[in-house]
Amino acid sequence: MKRESLKLTDENWQNLMHLAAATKSEYLGKVSWRRLISRIASGELVLRLSAAPGVASAPAPAPARAAKSHKSVKPAAGLGISFKGFYGN
Repeated sequence: MKRESLKLTDENWQNLMHLAAATKSEYLGKVSWRRLISRIASGELVLRLSAAPGVASAPAPAPARAAKSHKSVKPAAGLGISFKGFYGN
């Protein structure tokens, strides 16, 4: 395993923690940005990116594994990112 760190502005940390909370990415009962990133990396959460108005965007790739069920989560304001979480381990 490899551990990395992130250097973000206060606003970006707040956005990241908001997304972690919105997706119920928790570790030991606390909201965790590391758990959020881990879930994205493993394919448990799939990102659907949307471009800013007037900017073309490519379609997101298909998830690496089939989902048994899913739950959409609204993005943080102004981030242009939405999550579709896959559950059913």
